[in-house]
Amino acid sequence: MLFRSATFIRSEPFGLVVSEAMASGLPVVAPDQGGAGEVLHASGLGALAYPANDSGAIADRLERLATDNAFRQEASARSRASFNDRFNAKAMGRAFASTFADVAKLGT
Repeated sequence: MLFRSATFIRSEPFGLVVSEAMASGLPVVAPDQGGAGEVLHASGLGALAYPANDSGAIADRLERLATDNAFRQEASARSRASFNDRFNAKAMGRAFASTFADVAKLGT
């Protein structure tokens, strides 16, 4: 699925837009920087990340998604599975608990 319009962000610290797309099972093409790049690489989807400001690389990634049905289906399935693994309630609870423990250590 390709969107009719796109949002262009130079760098997003967390990668919320990427995570929301992954939750929907969409393959994501995003720059290899900031939160978007981290989310893609951690999800095994680094092949869809491109060097920032490289229009040729963006075109290559989009062309592959448009023409390689098996790759597009694999990227879609991996997107949803990765989101479900990394951002479920249990995983988020562990991450928050770890952060709170780290903050508590700073106060001692």
